[in-house]
Formats: sequence, structure tokens, C-alpha cells
Amino acid sequence: PKMPTVIGLPEPGTPAADADIRLADKIEAVDGKATAGLELEQVTSMVRGPVGKPVTLTVRRAGVSEPHVVTIERATISVESILGDVRGPDGHWNFLVRDEPRIGYLRIRKFGDKTATEFATILDDLNREPLDGLVIDVRDDPGGAFDAAVKICELFLGAGKPIVMTRERDGTIRDRFVSSTTGRYLDLPLAMLVDRNSASASEIVAACLQDYGRAKIVGERSYGKGTVQRLMRLESGRSVLKLTTATYWRPSGKNIHRMPGVGADAEWGVSPDPGFEVKLDDEEYKTWRTYRLRRDLLGEGADASLAAQLSQEDGKVPADYVDQVLKRAVDYLSEEK
Repeated sequence: PKMPTVIGLPEPGTPAADADIRLADKIEAVDGKATAGLELEQVTSMVRGPVGKPVTLTVRRAGVSEPHVVTIERATISVESILGDVRGPDGHWNFLVRDEPRIGYLRIRKFGDKTATEFATILDDLNREPLDGLVIDVRDDPGGAFDAAVKICELFLGAGKPIVMTRERDGTIRDRFVSSTTGRYLDLPLAMLVDRNSASASEIVAACLQDYGRAKIVGERSYGKGTVQRLMRLESGRSVLKLTTATYWRPSGKNIHRMPGVGADAEWGVSPDPGFEVKLDDEEYKTWRTYRLRRDLLGEGADASLAAQLSQEDGKVPADYVDQVLKRAVDYLSEEK
């Protein structure tokens, strides 16, 4: 029977990384109990547990005759929200575009409480040697924390610029969010990647930067989710009613939310700039998703046997595959140098 295999590079600073758990390691036993023949969910539940309580893993590693036995103290894992293009052998992200050493690449997985701080910290570090341009990738980003979207926009705008506004059902403006300071990256050329699944906070950033001409929007039209919702607790907290009370609007005064029943010719979401549409059909989108996940899991110098195993399980990706949306953005930024 097969043993569970580590198919993602442990993030630096996590218990697994500190214990020298590596990509392609096979977990032979958890606390002395063999894993062969068990379902993945069973092994996962064995590994997880209360914070601070240790777990002992017996690991088999290719090319090593003796098993690697290590005791790990469980901890709460903070999932990073800003990703790069590919992890290096040490597990750290490379936030620069391959073959373009002065073009940055920051991928926002989801907008959370720490996203804006992470974004600014990484960008400041990259820009110690001034960047020629920056790609912000929000493809497949469902949104999240509204405040994070506003703070990221502020990095690239002058003071006093409206970023987004909310309107009541009758069209009355409820709130207007304006940049409070002059951003420290006013002149940095930007390209932003969006797709059919870029929603909510992703669309707020893309719409704002597009309206001010601060970023070229590349890819395909975004999802069109721009609603402000309030939660009302009912039945002494046993039930929750989610009530849509307002919608988000762009600095240009155009609507972000796709209202029920409206067609593609209506104003909603964020569309690519003229000449920057790179639309993927369903099969092309699936290939890109597989490529992106495979690249995230394996990093640089992918283990050949593990890559083959993943190809068998979730489909092959051509060896010469090119992310055409990213390429279009990089071509533009290279021309802007």
C-alpha cells in the first residue's frame, strides 16, 4: 500500500520546516502507527492535534536507508496571503519574475487582516534596488478584508484620491474612502492580472488602479461581486441573516457589482484594458490551474518521481507551458522600462 507523501514545500518557520521535513518525504508512521493503507483524511487527523502537544513522525526519504524519526511540537500555522512565482529550495518565495530580475511579482491569495502589511513589507524589500515594474496577480482571489484593499491602493496613489465608495439601494452615497497619504510608489509601472474568479476586494484594487491609469489590467473580466453585507443574528444567535445593504462603486462612478439578470454589455466588474485581454477557455483555464498548483507544491528543482505522480493523478502540464496572462503583463512592463 502507498504511504502519504509530502507534496508541498514546508513554509519556513513552521514546525515541519524546523524538523527538516522535506518535499517528497513519505510518512511511514505517526506516533508509531503505520500509515500504509490509510486514507489521507485519517493520516491528516493523526498529525493534527492540540497546540503544544508533540507528534512523532517516521519519515522515509529517497536515497536514505534509515527512516528519519522526528518529534514535532504542534503549533498554530499562519497561512501567508502574499505569494511569489515559485519557492526556492529553502522554501522561501521568489518575488521576482523569472528572467526579468527587476520586475516584481506579488500574488494575493486572499485579502486578510495582515495582507496589506505583508504586501508593503515585501515590496519595500524588493525595491531596495529600484524595480522596473510590478505585477500584482489576483487571479482566483475571492476577495476578503476590505481595509486591506484600500491600504494597498494607497501605496500607488496621491493623497486625497477617492478609492471606492458605497451606495445605498436608492443610490445615495453612504461612505467614500479616500487615500489619506501620498503613496511611496507613485511612479512604479504596474500590471494587474484578473480573471473570472477575481472578486470583491480584488476588484476594488483593480478598478481603482485602472481608473487612475496606475495599472494595466490584463486577463479577462472579473467576477462582479461588489456588495456590502451585514450579519443579523436571530434566535438568540442560533441563526444568522446575511443582508445586502449597499454596493461598491469605482472612483469613476461605475458599478462593480453584477446585478441579477444583467448581461455582459452592462457596467460591472473590471475588464482588461484594450489590447490586454487574454481570455482562456475552460480547458486552458484548467491547464493553468494545474500548472499553478503544481508549481506552488513543487517549487524549483521539482522531484521527478513526485511530479510524475501528480501528473498521473490530476493531469499533465506541457513541459514548455507558458502562462500567457503573466507573459502579456511582463511584455508590457518590459516595454515601459
